[in-house]
Amino acid sequence: LGIEVDNRGRKPDRLGGRGDMQGVRRALQAGVPINSRDAAGRTALMRAAANGHVETVRYLLRHQANRELIDHAGRSAADHARLAGHENVVREILS
Repeated sequence: LGIEVDNRGRKPDRLGGRGDMQGVRRALQAGVPINSRDAAGRTALMRAAANGHVETVRYLLRHQANRELIDHAGRSAADHARLAGHENVVREILS
């Protein structure tokens, strides 16, 4: 992407995994695509789901994050949440 979105240069995929709502908002406001991916093909939604950040997951879904995408390992956001034991996040993604 090449776009720095905070003072550490983090992008929405990493920010989603940290549950950093302000960072995710800034990234989107800066024009970074919501479905941008890291080197493993994971999106902010996948990282937030894997780490159980339900509020970040809700925010990303409200802003049109694609819940159907899969990473290079063939896993969706719901798969990441399920593997990490976050059933509440799985329900949110599938609702």
